[in-house]
Amino acid sequence: MKKTTLIALLSMFALAGSYAQETKKKETGKTDVSAFKMPNLDSLDKPAAYNKIVTDKAVIKKGLMTLIKVGNKYYLEIPPTILGKDVLVVNRLAKGAADLDKVYAGDQIQEMIINFSLDKERDYVQVSNKSFSVQGTKPGDEMYENLKRSNTQPISYSWKVKTYAPDGSSVVEITELLNGDDPLIAFDPKVKKAMKVGGLVAGGSSYTKEVNAYPKNLNFKMIKTYSGSVGGVDAALAMIPGAGGDSGSSTKFTLELNSSWIQLPENPLRMREYDDRVGYFYNYFIDYSIDPHGVKPRGMATRFRLEPKPEDVQRYLAGELVEPQKPIIYYIDPTTPEKWIPYLMQGVNDWQKSFEKAGFKNAIMAKRAPTKEQDSTWSLDDARYSAIVYKPSTVPNASGPHVGDPRSGEIMETHINWYHNVMLILQNWYMSQVAAVDPRARKAQIDDDLMGELIRFVSSHEVGHTLGLRHNFLASNATPVELLRNKEWVEKHGHTSSIMDYARFNYVAQPEDNIGPAGLFPRVNDYDDWAINWGYRWMGNLSETDEKQKLSAMTTEAVKNPRLRWGATMELPGIPDPRATLEDLGDNQMKANAYGMKNLQYVAKHLPEWTIQKGQDYTKLNQANFYGLTMQYYNYINHALGYIGGVYRSSLGADDGAPNRFTPAPLERQKEALNFIDKWALQPQNWLFNNEAINGKILDPFMQSRESFQEKLGDIFMGKLLSGDVLAKMEVLNQRFPNQGYQLPAYMKDLQDKVWAELNGSGKIDAKKQQVQALYLKKLTPLIVTKESGPMDIIAPLLAQFGMGGGGTSNSNVQAIATLSAETLRDRLNAALKSGRFTDTLTKAHLNKTLHNLNNALKK
Repeated sequence: MKKTTLIALLSMFALAGSYAQETKKKETGKTDVSAFKMPNLDSLDKPAAYNKIVTDKAVIKKGLMTLIKVGNKYYLEIPPTILGKDVLVVNRLAKGAADLDKVYAGDQIQEMIINFSLDKERDYVQVSNKSFSVQGTKPGDEMYENLKRSNTQPISYSWKVKTYAPDGSSVVEITELLNGDDPLIAFDPKVKKAMKVGGLVAGGSSYTKEVNAYPKNLNFKMIKTYSGSVGGVDAALAMIPGAGGDSGSSTKFTLELNSSWIQLPENPLRMREYDDRVGYFYNYFIDYSIDPHGVKPRGMATRFRLEPKPEDVQRYLAGELVEPQKPIIYYIDPTTPEKWIPYLMQGVNDWQKSFEKAGFKNAIMAKRAPTKEQDSTWSLDDARYSAIVYKPSTVPNASGPHVGDPRSGEIMETHINWYHNVMLILQNWYMSQVAAVDPRARKAQIDDDLMGELIRFVSSHEVGHTLGLRHNFLASNATPVELLRNKEWVEKHGHTSSIMDYARFNYVAQPEDNIGPAGLFPRVNDYDDWAINWGYRWMGNLSETDEKQKLSAMTTEAVKNPRLRWGATMELPGIPDPRATLEDLGDNQMKANAYGMKNLQYVAKHLPEWTIQKGQDYTKLNQANFYGLTMQYYNYINHALGYIGGVYRSSLGADDGAPNRFTPAPLERQKEALNFIDKWALQPQNWLFNNEAINGKILDPFMQSRESFQEKLGDIFMGKLLSGDVLAKMEVLNQRFPNQGYQLPAYMKDLQDKVWAELNGSGKIDAKKQQVQALYLKKLTPLIVTKESGPMDIIAPLLAQFGMGGGGTSNSNVQAIATLSAETLRDRLNAALKSGRFTDTLTKAHLNKTLHNLNNALKK
């Protein structure tokens, strides 16, 4: 009830009471307070008759819940059958705003699970926002009631019942909800902050556009005008050192939001417990019932529901391919450029053969979105439908998130984000990696059929993510390097065993190998087939325990084949495995990348003639140089750096015959990596950084920006070679595995010998090598022990025990060896200068400066 109405009523009753008192007083001479009663205010707010709310002018839409519009008011009719049921809420931008930076139509802005309950005594519908962090118990389990008592879900909303329908449904008004900015129909607060979205602007610029009810879901469309800020550095430019951009300015922008409310399945999909030998995304939870002596962290793999039709169950179990009850369908955004649609669709359909391994045919497919004439109820924003959404973005990327049922891991739908500018990075990847082999890549703008094939492989990769699969960076390591140059083998088997790897193209292939596209492109391959079989094979009526045992036995057998193993350094933080690195190829990255460098040198030589177009500026050359040449070079060096102090991390367990889960990278491989780094990073790379054919076209010679970038890369490389964390890890490995891996003293000596090899010669030291040597001293100095230690040096070992402090440098052996290295270098510099072998003035100045800095660092 409105406040003004309440005040008026109270005034009316007060006046009536006053008149009654005066009348009684005149008759008796006394005031009789029993002559009046305060009204029952609760009775004034009791639910009205149904036809008083839902009048004959009401617009009614029936579905999961009934939506009612009367004039400018919106009502929600909640049937008893929905009470206590879980409802998934997914909010997206139906239309973005021109001034909202890097925000596009189709972006998801909220996801939550809600649950309705009715407080009949007070006539209120309560909406709880549910959490599923504690699971694994069910009615009847010993811990069920205990957990239920300790995990009451918060009541996020409480709506007064306006009326009850004849069938007992509760009718509540949601006008204020729809016209407001509540997370239930708009932004998650964290997403809102990240997108720099402010508050709603007053004045009627926000309103409800349309509401629709369907059998299993509701859809709300709202127009909302927000305050906010625009501007900032573009995502692509932000990758380039020195790129500028303003910090943004205040403005207003109008968005169209879509909120979908979908009832989760009455019978949740049976959970398939995560196995870290197969790379699936998973929902983590604490199970209080599975282990009688405590609790157990568990994970449920995320996957679509795929089941045979009842009449096909026996055929399926007998090994016959059958069609599922409900196939997985991806609709193509109708605003997608027509010429790319067939390739995006093929990227989806490429997974059909994998699902056949799991016993299903026609289980996954892509379709064009239906027109309004074909289906007036279909909407790209409806969370019932999976889609590939095309976005007019400068972001050179694509991504494949999904929305799931937290109770079971079932994937309900997905919207793949396809950013238009992904084509920029695809072309530059292809040119830098295989232009030496494939003449089609040697163009400023490659042909549409080639771009289509590039789009197809990225589409397949992103679809894999939406099916539940994580990256598998270990996949490429299963292929011996020389087989990548074997035309017959690589065209038959592919250069990596998984499309979920970041193994873009076969950069090992050389021109004389005559390898065609089948041996250059990634494909849905052996591991992907196996992973889909693991996640989607229907196990019939097996118990959860029996299903888990059967899957485990299947996996133990499968991982005997290296092509079916999983590993992803990026997604296993803490101890990265250098074999599971993104953008690499083969079982020996140093050998593979030497071939890659050879191709890269060829590309660098010809890049201007391939990228400069008549009547155009040098933008294409600049892009190909940065996104292609330079980033590819960085990847090759970074692969080798991962081996220094590297640890092989296996996902295999004792049942698979793995003696250890963690072992140091072999000594010979670490030395090979250091030799590779010496040749390709510590020595001047004039073909890349001093390439006059490129520099003269894209650089002002007085700005030195390319030289500056070379120094930045060198700083990164040297920082990893002399990282306190890496050296401390190497020392720990030396102690735990005394006869394996690189011994810290030997490594520090070998590194110094390579960086300062010129001290054994005479004459002059190249200016670029002087830069490398200066970086060596810069990174070594913080590691050494000084005679005068400050308070922080004294307490550093204590801080390190609590995970605080300076990145492992408190390790006494690291400090001791670093100090010995500094003292050895000091002695070598002294000897070199006294020998008179270095006559070049700049070289002598460099050596004297280095010696001076060393002496200061050592406090001598």
